[in-house]
Amino acid sequence: MDEQSIRHYADFLTLLGHKVIRTKKIMWLNVRPGVFQPAAPFQIHEVTRADLSEVLHHGRAIACRWFSENEALPLDHNSAGPIVYNAQPPYDMSSLHQKARNQTRRALERITVKRMELTDALEPQCYRVYADNVRRLGLFQKESQIRRRWRSWAAAIKGAECAELWTAWDETDLVALTVAVRTPWGTELVLQRSAGYALGLCPNNALVYEVTREAFSREARVVSFGLSSFSASGNGLDHFKQNMGFRAVPLRERYQWNVLFKPFVSFLTPSRLRAMYNLVSRVTS
Repeated sequence: MDEQSIRHYADFLTLLGHKVIRTKKIMWLNVRPGVFQPAAPFQIHEVTRADLSEVLHHGRAIACRWFSENEALPLDHNSAGPIVYNAQPPYDMSSLHQKARNQTRRALERITVKRMELTDALEPQCYRVYADNVRRLGLFQKESQIRRRWRSWAAAIKGAECAELWTAWDETDLVALTVAVRTPWGTELVLQRSAGYALGLCPNNALVYEVTREAFSREARVVSFGLSSFSASGNGLDHFKQNMGFRAVPLRERYQWNVLFKPFVSFLTPSRLRAMYNLVSRVTS
């Protein structure tokens, strides 16, 4: 595997605020305080005891979390595990569901998609779109949290060789943005934000379609829309991903705990960990 590509990806994760640990064959990042998982989330890794030992002991981690593809798990209302969304070539309009195909065609007639550098002049417009979207979703309780998280995104977009900023424009008005990251295993769409007032123009459709096609034109083996923590049922964003030609792959979630925390393993279930982490994230500034 290309060492330069691995280094660029590690730089991106570090700039975004993650701690990165390299074992013999796997790059790990902390997805929660003290909890490490392999990067990228759409790549299924063969995790060995040596990998786990190195992260847990030398990395001083609380736990390691990793995934295996769960082909036996039906993707329905009972599918509560993580799901990864991947698209593979060939990818064109025929890859999209009929409704998304129509929306994407109309969007491409009205919206201009551009790959751009995040300059000082462009950044306030990107922040406006980002802040509008995360407020609608209720992801943060305080404006200071939104500003702090955007600063991490801006640093990673500007500083990492593998990060690409894609923008959607309604004439001179920025209405949506996508951040795509070229990893050693494929391309991942790590950030997708749009202005609420412009959703009728379907800028997300135009962006995702153009970014995905462009990634495959540069011979990406896969384009991933990342992980969803829960079932795709009833989640509008997850339906959007599937309608845009991304296959939902259910995953089996696995944990290995540091020996100091083994007495609490029966309590520290994945769902409880998520709830605790989300609570802490929302109340801290």
